[in-house]
Amino acid sequence: MPARKKNNQSLSEVIKGIISSNSKLASGLLRVKIISSWPQIVGKHIASKTLDVNFYGEKLYVKVSSSALRNELFFQKQRIITSIEEELDLKKGTIKELILK
Repeated sequence: MPARKKNNQSLSEVIKGIISSNSKLASGLLRVKIISSWPQIVGKHIASKTLDVNFYGEKLYVKVSSSALRNELFFQKQRIITSIEEELDLKKGTIKELILK
């Protein structure tokens, strides 16, 4: 029987390595993190009026229930993007655009 290979990496280091080497997995996890953080970033009231949140590529798509809310969020786009990036410790520019529907 061959000798067992010694490995001094922690489980978290191994998982981080797997995620960073697989871009589809990394982008999927980023998508889940952004979507799940939406209520914390914008608050309960806006989150309750949000119909759908998705993140594809570098664009965050948000569908809201009223045009008045969409107009209000339009003027806060950059603040929302910055808040998400700061909350999740993302590199500035990870979210390039917020598209409101």
